[in-house]
Amino acid sequence: MSLPDWHTRKRVIRCACRAVLLGLLFVVASWGYRNIVVSQVTLVIDGQAQHVRTKARTVGQLLEERGLYARAQDVLQPSSQDRLNNGTVVELRRAFPLFVSVDGQTHRAYTVAAKTADFLTALGVTLAPLDRVEPALQDLLEPGTKVIVTRVSTSSVLEKADVPFATEKKNDPQLPLGQRRELVQGRPGLLGRTFAVTYVNGREESRQLVEEETLRQPLNRVVAIGTGATLPAVTAGARGGQVVQTMQGLASWYGAQFHGRRTSFGDVFDKNALTAAHRSFPHNTRLRVTYLKTGRSVEVRVNDYGPHIGGRIIDLSLAAAEAIGLRRAGIGMVRIEVLR
Repeated sequence: MSLPDWHTRKRVIRCACRAVLLGLLFVVASWGYRNIVVSQVTLVIDGQAQHVRTKARTVGQLLEERGLYARAQDVLQPSSQDRLNNGTVVELRRAFPLFVSVDGQTHRAYTVAAKTADFLTALGVTLAPLDRVEPALQDLLEPGTKVIVTRVSTSSVLEKADVPFATEKKNDPQLPLGQRRELVQGRPGLLGRTFAVTYVNGREESRQLVEEETLRQPLNRVVAIGTGATLPAVTAGARGGQVVQTMQGLASWYGAQFHGRRTSFGDVFDKNALTAAHRSFPHNTRLRVTYLKTGRSVEVRVNDYGPHIGGRIIDLSLAAAEAIGLRRAGIGMVRIEVLR
C-alpha cells in the first residue's frame, strides 16, 4: 500500500477547510436570519383588528412591543408564551367593570362578555324560568352597567272565609204575639278560595283567583215568631199589690246580647223573663210599666242595674218590651208604678 503524495494531501486539506468555512457561514446566516426576520400577524384588540409586522417571537413579546399588557380578568388568545408565526391572529379582550345585583347582594364584577346572558353564565348565575333580568339577556353591555336579576316564583295559596247564614222566620200560633224563640242556631258556612300568588324576591307582588269552592254549606238560623194571643198585662191588682210610687220617663230594652250573662245583682239574665234594670230600686222590687203609646202594661221584677245611657229611667227585658209593644220602637215614654 502506497501513501498519498503531497498533492493529494493538499487537496484533502483544502476540501476540509472549505467545508468548515461553509458550516460557519451557514451558522452565521441562520443567526442573522433569526434576528432580522419580520412576521406579518393580525392583532385584535377588543374586536378591532389591525395587521402588524413584528420581530417578536412570542405573543408576550408582541404585546410588550405594542405597549400592551393582559390583566388577570382579560382574555388573551393564544397565551403570552406561545410563539408567533407568519399569519398568527392574536386577540386581546380587555375586561371592563360593571355592577350586578342578585339574591339580595350587589357587587362589582369584571367581564369580557358582550351580552348580559354571557356575563351571567360566566358568573355562574342560574336563572329560573320566571326570573327577570335587566338589561335583557341579549342586550349589549357597557362599562358601568348595572345588571339586576329579580327572582320571581309562584305558588298556590288556599284561603278560607266564612259564609254568613240567613235567618228564617216561622210563625208560631203557640207563642204570644210578638214573642220569639230560636229553634235552630245558625252556623256560618265555609268558602275556600285558591289563588295563584306571584312572589318577587320573596315578597308577594300579585295574586289571581283560580278557583272558588264551598267547603261547608251555611246552616240557617230558624226563629219562631209568636202569632198567638197577646200576653195579658200583669197588674198590681192581679197580684194584690199596692202602688206606693209613680214616675214617668223614657224606657228602652235589652235582650240577646246579654242572654245567659250575670246581672249586676248576680242573677242570670233571661231575655224571655219579665225583668228590668233600674238605677235606684232595690233587687226584686216589683214595678208595673205602662207604655203610654199603646196603653199596655206589664209587671216586672228588678234584677239588674241600669240603664247606662243618660235620659232613660228603665231598661226592660225583651219579653217585657214585647208585652207592651215597645220592642219595635226601641225606646218610648212609659209610666212606672212601684208596687208593694
